[in-house]
Amino acid sequence: MKLPVIHLDKIKSLKQAINVIAQLLQVQQALVEKLTQVEAENAALKGQPRKPSFGNKQKGGMSQSVTKLLKEKGTWKKSSKKGKIPIDREVKLEEVAACVCGNSEFTTVKSTAKIVQGIVFLRDNVVYRGRVKACTRCGKRYRSIIPDFVRGISFSPAFASFASFWHYGCRVTIPLLLRTVRSLGMQISSGQVSRLLMHNGNTLQAADRELRTEGIKRSSHLQSDATGSKRKDKKTGRIINQYVQIISNKLLSIFSITRHYNSATLNRLLTRGRPQKAICLR
Repeated sequence: MKLPVIHLDKIKSLKQAINVIAQLLQVQQALVEKLTQVEAENAALKGQPRKPSFGNKQKGGMSQSVTKLLKEKGTWKKSSKKGKIPIDREVKLEEVAACVCGNSEFTTVKSTAKIVQGIVFLRDNVVYRGRVKACTRCGKRYRSIIPDFVRGISFSPAFASFASFWHYGCRVTIPLLLRTVRSLGMQISSGQVSRLLMHNGNTLQAADRELRTEGIKRSSHLQSDATGSKRKDKKTGRIINQYVQIISNKLLSIFSITRHYNSATLNRLLTRGRPQKAICLR
């Protein structure tokens, strides 16, 4: 194999360096093709099965990318893979009022910016003050109008979403969640957190039923399985059996906890009615 004559002392620009790299890549590609041909002939002589070959749609490989660099104008700049960092607030830095020489006049040379990422956990207890007013003519009383999103609740929807995300999404237990929010000054009990999480789950039941119905309706096939475990009831102390029923396909996964594992339970999970024949999926 003959390598091209390269005079390193004559490379004075980026274009000349890229030309040299392109020549070396062409030599490398020719060597790879020759080596592949020799390996195929050797395998044929030994009686070995022929290796599958995958055609390359783009000839030249890396040399084409180098040629493309030659045609592009300007210099290459590295771009960020994470995207631009969003800015929530700005803080103006303090400046020196006077120079060590005593002069107090300055000219701006350039602007600087330093980004520090962070997150803030703050208590946000809001008191909604109102009044009851009476009509001076008929005496009828009126109360101040309470917003619909806080009517009948003691904790904000934002905190309810935060609690659900921590408990279900991040697997944070209720005692740890209580320790965190109580350290911020919130007054809340474990029972209130449980009711809050259950209320959030109830609001998703309509969407869950819709997803189950459409998912089963559009599925060409389903498969089912179950795994069982024993649990001790805290009040009665009895040992009861429970099963996690799994109904799934490539795009659908349904998990349900049931007391029994039989065709009737499976039919109840699949349909709202009671079919005549049992549906058995394996």
